[in-house]
Amino acid sequence: VSYTANGGGHAQAFTSGYIYSSGAGTYHVRKNSAIFARYAALNSQYGALSWPAGNETCTSSTCQTRFHLGTITWSASTGAIEVTGAFEAAYAAAGRYTGPLGVAASAPVSFNVNGGGSAQSFAGGHIYSSQAGTFALRKSSGIFAAYAAQNSQYGPLGWPASDETCTANGCQVIFTGGTITWSAATGVFAVTGNFNTVYAALGRSTGVLGAAASSPTSFTANGGGSAQSFAGGYIYSSPAGTFHQRKNSAIFAAYAAQGSQYGALGWPSSEETCTATTCQTTFTGGTITWSAEAGVRVVSGPIEVAYAAAGRYTGILGVATSGPGNFTTNGGGQAQSFVGGHIYSSPAGTYH
Repeated sequence: VSYTANGGGHAQAFTSGYIYSSGAGTYHVRKNSAIFARYAALNSQYGALSWPAGNETCTSSTCQTRFHLGTITWSASTGAIEVTGAFEAAYAAAGRYTGPLGVAASAPVSFNVNGGGSAQSFAGGHIYSSQAGTFALRKSSGIFAAYAAQNSQYGPLGWPASDETCTANGCQVIFTGGTITWSAATGVFAVTGNFNTVYAALGRSTGVLGAAASSPTSFTANGGGSAQSFAGGYIYSSPAGTFHQRKNSAIFAAYAAQGSQYGALGWPSSEETCTATTCQTTFTGGTITWSAEAGVRVVSGPIEVAYAAAGRYTGILGVATSGPGNFTTNGGGQAQSFVGGHIYSSPAGTYH
């Protein structure tokens, strides 16, 4: 019999089933199959699944049939459940019932949290669909365990905004409200809020910072703030802003030697910025500059105030070439050398 539904095709009835032929191919379904019963309940070729696109295939405990617009899977524990629409596209990409997700375990369920979306459960994971896209998470993943511990789509991380992606160094999943990373060296940690904004700008786990190595920790030193550790550095957040420091930076080494956020320099107030030959990072209590010729130098106190007014390392003074020197002559004072000049500080004031 010919049908015009869903692009058209033919169907022939047999004692124990049907053969369907359409643009998707020619396939049979058995009447005694739970998958066929579900297909019939969904209005067969007239319905949302359209025409069969494969024969029923089975493992020792599960079965599936592909259709032009979806898949129906079956297991003894779940029964026959369909996967359609955006869920089907993600399910197909994950290998359908022989992939890590296994068979469907529920129909999609809608949620109005964090902008709204829907989720469908599978034996081995979940597929989430929201305005951020449709993505799968495996139950066996440490990243999924961390996401569940943060209350999944109800929590601050919101909805998945990527699949789990991995390199030789680790894995990550991006969410609408943050990122979760994993590596063998660091374990699983979430990055959210201002930390995630900076982390995303740096390329997340594949950028200079690598995977997260801790949760954020709060500190009361120098006006207070918080810091989060990563394989390749740190992100610091304080009233001065949220900025990163690379562990392999000579400027960071000098900052750490000064006591980091506990020390006189306080909290970072800029990213490390560089010209072709020089670099600097500003802090709430000073500046650290670097050049190949002068190395790393710290500028702080009244000299830093004058240095900032002169444009720091991109101004007329350039980078520092010495630390401050103390002098007792003529009432005493300090002087610090720079590529383009000197700053002098005494009871008379601080000038370059």
